[in-house]
Amino acid sequence: MSWGGDTAVTDGGADRPALEEAVRAEIQRLRCERRAAERLVEYVDWQLAELYRAYPFRDGLGERLRRARERSGLSRRMLARIAGLHPSTVARAERTGRTSYDSLVSICRVLGVAPDWITLDGPAAGR
Repeated sequence: MSWGGDTAVTDGGADRPALEEAVRAEIQRLRCERRAAERLVEYVDWQLAELYRAYPFRDGLGERLRRARERSGLSRRMLARIAGLHPSTVARAERTGRTSYDSLVSICRVLGVAPDWITLDGPAAGR
């Protein structure tokens, strides 16, 4: 068998129906795996958001956010614009340490740091 362009070309054509069926089955299997992976990602995101909401990460969060922002050279307004947030959201996060998990993730992505680095103290911080 050889590949010609976008379609598979078999030498005799006798195996073509079996090949097409195998390709269809593989496509279906991969689609199912992709859906399962997407559901897993949604579940993990939900778990992270629930843990963040339930656990008191707020101590020192604002200060760590401010330091990371200053190291990046961004103003609050510019960070907010790049992260797709309102400037008051960034200011409140730095001042009080209170922000939603989604906002925290957006800010951390722009700053190039992991949300767990921002939220955790001790030896795990900064890894």
